[in-house]
Amino acid sequence: MLEKLNSLAVLSPADHGIFNIVVLLSFLLILLGVIVLYLVEAYRADKYKALYKKLDRDSKFQSKLRATYENELKTFANLLDEITFPIWQRDKDLNIIYCNSRFCEVTGEIRNDVIGSRNIELFKTAKDFASKALKTGNPQVQEQNILINGSKTLSQIVEIPVINKTLGYNTKSGTIGFALNFNELQVTRERLKSNVELQNKLLESLASAVAIYDANQKLEYFNKSFVNLFKLDKDWLDRSPTYGDILENLREKRMLPEQADFVSFKKQNLNMFNELINKKEEYYHLPDGTYLKVVVIPYQQRGLLFHYEDMTAQVNLERNYNTLLSVQKQTLDNLSEAVAVFGENGRLRLFNPVYENIWGHHNSLLKTEPHYTELLKEEKILLNEAGFDEFKQRFSEYLLSRSVIENKIVRADEIVLMQRFMPLPDGGTLLTYDDITDKENVEKSLRAEKKAYEEADLMKTNFLNNVSYELRSPLTSIMGFSEIMLMGMVCELNEKSKEYLKGIFDSSVKLKQLIDNIIDVSSIDAGYMHLNITSFSVGQALDEIKGEIEKEAARRHLSVKYNILQPINLAKADKERLQQVITSLVANSVAMSAKDTELEIFAYNKNKNIYFEIISHGKGMPKEDLHFIFDQFYNINSDNSSGTGLGLYLAKRIIEMHSGYILAESEDGKGMKFIFEIPAVTG
Repeated sequence: MLEKLNSLAVLSPADHGIFNIVVLLSFLLILLGVIVLYLVEAYRADKYKALYKKLDRDSKFQSKLRATYENELKTFANLLDEITFPIWQRDKDLNIIYCNSRFCEVTGEIRNDVIGSRNIELFKTAKDFASKALKTGNPQVQEQNILINGSKTLSQIVEIPVINKTLGYNTKSGTIGFALNFNELQVTRERLKSNVELQNKLLESLASAVAIYDANQKLEYFNKSFVNLFKLDKDWLDRSPTYGDILENLREKRMLPEQADFVSFKKQNLNMFNELINKKEEYYHLPDGTYLKVVVIPYQQRGLLFHYEDMTAQVNLERNYNTLLSVQKQTLDNLSEAVAVFGENGRLRLFNPVYENIWGHHNSLLKTEPHYTELLKEEKILLNEAGFDEFKQRFSEYLLSRSVIENKIVRADEIVLMQRFMPLPDGGTLLTYDDITDKENVEKSLRAEKKAYEEADLMKTNFLNNVSYELRSPLTSIMGFSEIMLMGMVCELNEKSKEYLKGIFDSSVKLKQLIDNIIDVSSIDAGYMHLNITSFSVGQALDEIKGEIEKEAARRHLSVKYNILQPINLAKADKERLQQVITSLVANSVAMSAKDTELEIFAYNKNKNIYFEIISHGKGMPKEDLHFIFDQFYNINSDNSSGTGLGLYLAKRIIEMHSGYILAESEDGKGMKFIFEIPAVTG
């Protein structure tokens, strides 16, 4: 197939011109040389001898004519010597009887030696080659390497038979020969061959199919991609079928577009060989869904080059891209947010109707892809005039910052917009506007309500604090005087009076506890309470409140069991607050206990902390109520409970201030367990 392609190759226009001029000049010089040689022969002929006899009587005219002839002969001889390629003449015996200077330069011999010798030739088989011309009576041409100045030079050797009778003379026949330098032509041929081979490799490496047809519409070249694309038989293609045959084959394989009139389609394609002048492009949509781009280019003399490119992937990609754009447009058009996309040059590339409406822009303006500065001019009327220059400057900075930025805008018409800048990978920026006016109004209302609530809560807290402090002073006096009287330090009391005084004292203690709890809760909520963190022994802390614990347990005739599992680390906490938590949990556990049962208190190390468990046995409480047990003012539903619902809430807040946790476990009818942790001294 490469040889076929090579046979199609031609010289470049420049090489053509040089070659034609050289050949034309060469043949003109040869013709001139032949004329001179013919004149020499004619001079020697009898006709000239007769003329000399006739002119013998006029010796002056004869001398003049001979001098003219010799001058012309010398001129022609000099002219032949100026020719840059070898020229020679042979007699009927093929001996050289004339040669020019270039012949002598090539052979390295002088002219007399060449003419007098039978062995001096340009190459060894020169006489055989001349003999063939003389025998056949036809000019002979061949390419031959000649040794010139020590190097081989490709030359075209020409031997032309000369029959003297054609001029009317009876002299013997011979040949005239010359040798043209073909080195430059050989270089051009090799360069052309190299280019053709390179072209062939290039065409073979193409993923697209290529087929070349000659002027007779026969296939001269095809690449592998052509075979693979149309699933053709390579052996059949090597037999150079016509373009019409290939069209018929492709029609059978359904590798051509469906045609209602295939005859007209085929005729139209075949006419391209006679009518096509410029490149032609068309697209084939094949029955199997393949899209082909077909390019037809005139090639050499009425031949055609067909280039087939499979565009299926590109067409599908473009279709998917267009579908994606359509979906994107529908999505953007139905968004509640205003969306605009600005290119790297600051011009609007994409927008949705919400953007158009939210700023009142004209659709005709937005479609012209205006610069953002043009849009800001129109938006100025909706913005605060005083701050417009600053807004414009910030807009420019945000657009170029390549960062995600949110900015709230309050327009002059009291519309509140959330403006967002988001950089895109292509250098553009996505700008969105979300109307948050309703949200802002709701938030403003909630903030006002929150402020009012906080103010009311503060008033409540202040009131409770004031009341608590005001109640504490007279309550202390009541407790003190009742305790003195119970001790008999004032006077002797009967049993009834003691019972009344004891009731007064117990109620005062409960009231004081309630007031203390209220003050503690108010202090925690207001952030006034601070812990006094120290390191202390857990056992010592329990010993200090054993009296209170056992006094509380005695109310239900409970026995108390202390289990401090050794070794146990020192606690790192506020001891008084820890004791407050324990007594509060014990009081609630006692309230949930059955009479004559046991109350257990455990303390042990775990996970670098100290854990406490307070376990009671009795009624317990349903699991669904455990979620509320630590809520403020939640009261345990027990016949023995008369608390305010602040003790457990306060215990939970104190444990949380120690970065610990507290929980309650219970099942209805199976008692209650409180578990909490506090930090321990480590290391």
